[in-house]
Amino acid sequence: MKFDLHSKMTFSISFPFRYNFFAMEPVNKKYSLKEILFLPIGCALQMPFIPVLAILGISIFCSFFAYKTWNFDPMHLWSRSFPDYSLSSDLSGMKDEGGNTWQISYEGIPSSTFIGLVRHISPDEEQMAPMLSYDILVTSGDYAQSDLVHTVVVNHMFTWRTSRDTKISGKINLLHTVAKDMDIFKKLREIQNGDKVTISGIEIYRIDAFDQSGKYLGYWMDQGCNTLLVTNVEIQ
Repeated sequence: MKFDLHSKMTFSISFPFRYNFFAMEPVNKKYSLKEILFLPIGCALQMPFIPVLAILGISIFCSFFAYKTWNFDPMHLWSRSFPDYSLSSDLSGMKDEGGNTWQISYEGIPSSTFIGLVRHISPDEEQMAPMLSYDILVTSGDYAQSDLVHTVVVNHMFTWRTSRDTKISGKINLLHTVAKDMDIFKKLREIQNGDKVTISGIEIYRIDAFDQSGKYLGYWMDQGCNTLLVTNVEIQ
C-alpha cells in the first residue's frame, strides 16, 4: 500500500495484484480515490441478486398485466375475492357487513342468455358498486372473427370497426356481471379470452347505493351494454 501526496492533496492506493477473471491472470492496478469511492456500487451492480430482482420485478408486472388485460391468473395471485354482500331473497337488494345497502331494479326481462366467443374479460373495480365482478365481451358470427372485426373495451364501454363493406352479421354484447353467489363468481373468474361461453341471468336496469346511515351515494347504470345478475355460467 502506497500513499502519494501531491500539491492537490490527492492520493491513491495500489494493490500488488488483481485478478482478471476472464484471463485468469494477475494484473497490477493502481486505484484512484474516485474508483475506491464507487467500488461498493460497482460490486453491488455485479452481484447475482440484482438481475434476480430485475427478473422478479418484470415477472410481477407481466403477471399483473395479464390479469388486468386477459383475466389470466391461474394461481389467483391477483384475482379479486367474492364481494362481501348478501342478496335478498327477492333479488331486489344487497347489503354488506358494514351496513351499506344497494337497491336493484331490473329491465323487466325474465331471463337473458348470451352465447359466443369471449374477446375481452377484465375485472371490475367500482367502489360504488363492488358487486360488479367482470366485464365480458361476448361475440358471435362475424364479431367473433378478430381478422374481420377489431374490438376495443375501455372503461366499461366497447367499440368495434371493420374494413368490410358489406353488412356485419352476428351479435356483440358487453356484459357487466354481478354474480348471484360464490359458485357463480368462481365460474366467472375462470373465463379467459378465447373461451366459448353461455352466460344467463336477469338484466339489471339500475343499482342505487346507500351508506350505513341511509345516505344516498349515487347509482350505477350501463350505457347501452348489459348489466347482468348472473345465474348460470357454462364454459365450453
